[in-house]
Parts: sequence; C-alpha cells; structure tokens
Amino acid sequence: MEECLARFFISTSTYSVALPLVVGLLRLKRLQIIQRYVLALIVFSILVELAAVLLGRLLHLRNLPLLHVFSVVQFTLLWLIFAQRLIPPFSKKLFGGILGIFWIFAIVCAIWIDGIFNFNAHARSFGAILIIVFCLSYFYQRLRKLDLENLETDPLFWVATGSLIYFSGSLILFIISNYILANESMSFSMWGVHGIFNTFNNLFFMIALWVQPTK
Repeated sequence: MEECLARFFISTSTYSVALPLVVGLLRLKRLQIIQRYVLALIVFSILVELAAVLLGRLLHLRNLPLLHVFSVVQFTLLWLIFAQRLIPPFSKKLFGGILGIFWIFAIVCAIWIDGIFNFNAHARSFGAILIIVFCLSYFYQRLRKLDLENLETDPLFWVATGSLIYFSGSLILFIISNYILANESMSFSMWGVHGIFNTFNNLFFMIALWVQPTK
C-alpha cells in the first residue's frame, strides 16, 4: 500500500469516530444500556487518542503504554455489552472467568512478555479471539431462538457485526505487528489496513447508537 494512501485510511479511521460520538450525544437520553456502553467505548477511544497525541507529538514521550490500558478497557466494555445477552447461555461464573483471565493475561504480557513500551501483540490477539467468539455466539443464539422480529433494530446486532469484521480483519495484523513495526513502509501499510477495518467498525457503532430497540 502506498504511504499516502495508508495515511489517508489512518486519518479517515481517526476522524470516523466522530460519527458515532455525534449520534450518541444526540440520542443520549434515549440510549439503552448496551448503547450506553457503546458510547462509553467511543468516548474512551477519543480520550486515549487525544492523550496519545499529547504524549507523542507535543511532549515527545512514548505513548505505547496507553495501548495496554486501552486494550483492557476496550475488552471490558465489549465484555459488558455482550454479557447483556450471553449470560445465559454462558454461565455467570464462566463469563466472569473469561474477563478475569484476560485481565491477568494482559498484565502478564505488559510486564513480562511484550513490555509496557512495546505493542501488546499477545494481549490484542487474545482479546480479538475472545471477541470473535462472543460475536459468533451471539449470532448462533439469534439463529437458534429467532426471538427478534426486527433484528436490524437490535443494537447488539450492529455491534457484533462491526466487531466481527474489525477483529477478524485485524487479528493477523495484531499477531505479526511486532515483526513488521520496525519496517516503516510495512508499518504504514499495516496501520492503513487497520484503519479501514476500524472505520467500518465505527460506522456500525454509529448505527448501533442510531437504532431504536424494539421490545
């Protein structure tokens, strides 16, 4: 991928988060619990992005520790979203155990495996696999129950669709990230591709915040 094209996709990804933010704020009083978690994730993503710019460009400090924090909070908020529908069929203990295991794994990776000042490839990859499992479990649940007459009005349908596209598409990038980050041109290409998936994810989040869930 050409560097200018990669920069375009990265910029588009960065600014695309404004779409779900605006929709979420406009519909703030009418948002249901799942939608409120989605909005919280959007707001947190923006705050981390601003903090990364402040540390990296203005203070000239390494901002990768923020990614470790972001990964844990992002996974936790998505876990809370899927917990609204996946408990049951998952038991409360099992689903809670998944969250605890991820937290422990992410901390171990940050301290001893990847390092706090490096890209957290292992935690990001593990988290992506778990979220993919959550998405597939949700879709399987919908196929088994067929309890929603208008599936397109279910916010979790759009969250699961966007998350499945994003994490499935980005999983390989997360796995190989530490091997190609040293190569500047390949790094730009990787983040450009990631920007495409993230833009789609933000668009699906926007729809999730826009729809009015039916009873």
